[in-house]
Amino acid sequence: MADKVKRLALFGGSFSPPHNGHTEAALAFMYAVCADVLVIMPAREHPCKGEYSEGAEHRYEMCRLAFECDVRFGGMCRVSDMELKSEEVSYTYLTLRRLKKEADEVYMLVGADVLAGMENWKNSREIFENAVICYVGRGESGREAAERYRKEYGARITEIDACVPSVSSNEIRRAAAEGLPICGASPAVAEYIITHALYGAKNDR
Repeated sequence: MADKVKRLALFGGSFSPPHNGHTEAALAFMYAVCADVLVIMPAREHPCKGEYSEGAEHRYEMCRLAFECDVRFGGMCRVSDMELKSEEVSYTYLTLRRLKKEADEVYMLVGADVLAGMENWKNSREIFENAVICYVGRGESGREAAERYRKEYGARITEIDACVPSVSSNEIRRAAAEGLPICGASPAVAEYIITHALYGAKNDR
């Protein structure tokens, strides 16, 4: 096994597809925690909702185009297929167990809306023990949840100051299905969606 890094930053999600909001949040996160490496972790399936609409291979490749090929990450970003290849449900506590072997400290990025429900995740206490939780997104819901988790679980939680564009994967999927221009994703990701006719997009070339 390679030598441990000091600081590993983890950003996981469906990334179906990855968009500019994801990349801007990831950049702010990586530099805020002074990460030695940023790991992008597309999930194989949602613990509650099951498999995502597009397969693992496509989502992995779109993540590679969105993150690894973005020069702003300075070669410090890698897309992991750890969860995609796993036969287990993509539970965060299991992923953190594995990543703790690679780093002295693991930082994990979530949105403020996601943070508010983290105490309901499977083995949430172990998650709080194994990672510093970083969140983006304004509003009281994130701050209230952060304070509650600090008191109840001794969680280490910090807010990341990031200017994240207002875009969603759902908007991009809808645009693809309706044959509209795909805005809010990198040109490489938009081209990939059209080329492979993902999300109902028509490839008329």
